[in-house]
Amino acid sequence: MKKALLIFLGLAIAACGSKYTPLNTTYDSQETTRLMQEGPNTVRGSSILRLRDGRVVTCAGLYVYLIPATPYSSERIGILYGNTEAAYVPYKGFIEGRKPFEKASEYDMHQKKVQCDVDGRFKFDNVADGSFFIVSPITPVCNDSGEDCQGGMSMRRITVSSGQIEDVSLTQPQPTAITHDIF
Repeated sequence: MKKALLIFLGLAIAACGSKYTPLNTTYDSQETTRLMQEGPNTVRGSSILRLRDGRVVTCAGLYVYLIPATPYSSERIGILYGNTEAAYVPYKGFIEGRKPFEKASEYDMHQKKVQCDVDGRFKFDNVADGSFFIVSPITPVCNDSGEDCQGGMSMRRITVSSGQIEDVSLTQPQPTAITHDIF
């Protein structure tokens, strides 16, 4: 019994020190390749954040990614953003407290990316029918000490089909104000 406990503790400690957290889903290159083929749809939008002082920052000059929504990418996105529909994560929260997790070697190759224009707008042409994640960084703005940074990563899941033009707005969600009694 004592030996089994020591072996279990040794394995638990080794797992904590491992470089990557394994994912439960297997990467399916066939499904991802199908979703990366040319199609009849267009996805366009903007990635904008209003700072606490009222200024606006965007994804200008940064890349926005179109990632096929497969079980594998859904698991990754769920870990990074806490859900798979829509989210904004401040840079500090996105970077701190996250243990790296494994990534299939083909994962980055099966994404489309475009650069945001000066106004924070982007456009993907010839998108296949299916579901995708749109992921965009928003330029961080920090105070002089670098401790108070605003900006982060936005994500939204979309589905397109039949020559659709999908307009996407990636922004930090604002709290919902209750304007009437709820009881």
